[in-house]
Amino acid sequence: MGIMQGCASRHLLIEKVSWKELMTFSSESDPVTYRGTVLPFEAIAFFKSHLRKEYVCPTIFSTSHRFSTALTYVEKHRVENKCPTAICPVVFVLHFTKRNFAKCEIQVTEETFAEKEWYVRPPGVFRVLNLFRNGRSLSDEPAVSDAELVDGRLLEIHLSLSGIASVKDDFPVNPWN
Repeated sequence: MGIMQGCASRHLLIEKVSWKELMTFSSESDPVTYRGTVLPFEAIAFFKSHLRKEYVCPTIFSTSHRFSTALTYVEKHRVENKCPTAICPVVFVLHFTKRNFAKCEIQVTEETFAEKEWYVRPPGVFRVLNLFRNGRSLSDEPAVSDAELVDGRLLEIHLSLSGIASVKDDFPVNPWN
C-alpha cells in the first residue's frame, strides 16, 4: 500500500491491482472500465485523427467499472462548463487484455462513492480503437464531419492500454484525458 498525491487535489490510498481482481468486475473475457467527461472540439479532432494509433496521456487516467458513474461525471462536467457548443460529452471505454494488463501499473483506491476507482499510472500509452455514436462506428463513416461530432450527443471513445511510456518513446501527447 502507498500514497499517491495530486489526483484532483486528493490523497488516495492505493494498491496494485491483480488481473483476477479486475476480472471480478466484468462478465467479459477482456474487462472494460469507463471514464466520463466533456471535451473541446480540438480533443475530438485529435482522437478522430489518431484512430488505431497510440498516444501518451501524461496524467493519471482514472476510470470506474460502472458506466453509470461515467455518465454522472459527464453531467457534472457539462454543468461546470455550462455546456458550450464546442464541448462534446464523452465516455472513454478502456479495454483490458491480460497481455496489456501485465505491461501496466493499474492501481485502485479504497471504496470511493461506494465503488473502486481504477487508475493508470502516467505516462500511460493508449491506442484509439474506435469512436462510436448511437452504437455506430464512426471509423466506418469517414465522411462524418468534425462539427457533427460536437453536436451535444454522447460520443464513446474506445481505447486499449498499451503500456507505460519511457523517455525514449516518441508518441504524440494528449492533454485532454
